[in-house]
Formats: sequence, structure tokens, C-alpha cells
Amino acid sequence: MNRQQDFLTKCDEVVRFCMKHTGQVFQCWPRETILLYVAFHAITGGLFLRRKSGQVVAVAFAWPDRWEVMHRRFEAGQSAFRWVIPRDADCLLVAEVIADKETAALFMDQAKRQWPKLKRWFTFRRKPNLMLVEISPERLRRFYGRWTLHLAGEGK
Repeated sequence: MNRQQDFLTKCDEVVRFCMKHTGQVFQCWPRETILLYVAFHAITGGLFLRRKSGQVVAVAFAWPDRWEVMHRRFEAGQSAFRWVIPRDADCLLVAEVIADKETAALFMDQAKRQWPKLKRWFTFRRKPNLMLVEISPERLRRFYGRWTLHLAGEGK
């Protein structure tokens, strides 16, 4: 198997995991879009992945962006995600977390190391309505630790 085939095989494994544990995270996404999303984040460093006995057991996605652009798109009802990583990013958006509490905390620590200069972090709150909220990395780590099962659609 060549490197591209190996990369796509691994991305497909993550897609299968995401679709199996979809809950509210990827429920309306076509498989092809999830594959592109996984590959984009794998290439740009925003895919956080944990394996156990060779199997994917947890994932999270994050990306740096410009606050003004991300906020404007969200307020206009568009996706906050743009399929680009701007060179002049000033914040980080953490979304689509499917992990247990311990692993979510590890992912947040990895993200802090990945993007140490980005001090403003954002995530989504789903209740009462979908909102984009700023939160410190430490609080975000605790937030995802507490709500991961809900976000992953488990424990309902």
C-alpha cells in the first residue's frame, strides 16, 4: 500500500468511527463530507485521535481562525468552518468531540501545545440554541470532559 492509500484508509477508519458514534455531532453530514473533513484536519494538524488496541476510540477536531470572520459567518447562519487555515489566525475553535472525559482532557492539552500562541478559544453550546462561546482552554477541557458523552450521543 502506498502512502496516499494508507492515509485514505486511516481517514476512512476515522469516518467509520464518527458515523458509528454520531449522536448530534455528524448526524446530517454525508459520508463524503466527513471524509474530506477528516482528511483536511489530519493534514492541517487539527485532528486529535486516540487508539486502543489499534482501533480508533476517540476523536476531536479543532482549527485556528480569525475571530471576526468566524463570528460573522456564524451570525449569518453559515458554518464557522471555512476549509482554510489563515496565516493570521487569532483564535481556536474546538468542535466535534467524541471522547471520554480523560481523553477529551488529553486532546485539549494537545491543542494547547499545538497552538500555544492562540489565547482565545471557542466552542459551541447547543442549549437552548446553538451558540458560539469563548472559553478558556482549562474550562474548555473541563466542559468537554463533562459533556462529551452528550456530544457523542452516548448515555442517552
